Amino acid sequence: MNTKDYIERFDEISHLSRAQQFDILEQVKDEIQSSSALLSFTAITFIVRVSCMLILLGASYIFWEPSTWTLFLAVFLGLIVSRVLVTEIKDHIVLKGLKNILNKNVV
Repeated sequence: MNTKDYIERFDEISHLSRAQQFDILEQVKDEIQSSSALLSFTAITFIVRVSCMLILLGASYIFWEPSTWTLFLAVFLGLIVSRVLVTEIKDHIVLKGLKNILNKNVV
């Protein structure tokens, strides 16, 4: 997780200074990495990318003529869809961790 990518992204901490946001997001990063229930970001990225490509490759093979261009298009679309899904999944995990950290700091 690149902490700098998430600065100024969440409304819950956007009113804080960049240094404070960075500190909070580092705590979130540590909590996410220490949680054994969640897969690592690298594993999630790999699984989602491979799954999207295989699903679109299978669908293109079943529904259309299995030409080279169709397969390349399926791989390209699979990469685009997987990038969106990975971003959404990562944002959800970070937001969940952020809310946990903010609740711990308030209580």
